[in-house]
Amino acid sequence: IDESSKDERTWARHYGRSPVGTNADLSDVFVRGERYSLIAALTTEGYIAT
Repeated sequence: IDESSKDERTWARHYGRSPVGTNADLSDVFVRGERYSLIAALTTEGYIAT
């Protein structure tokens, strides 16, 4: 079973690098929009998706 989701906010990186003792900051546009989720399973008969 595999779960995936997609929306406009997922383009930004979730991790970053910075010098020791400082925070890794990210400035980006925050967009609220539609969110899509998908759950799929692969069986011997083929894919099952919901």
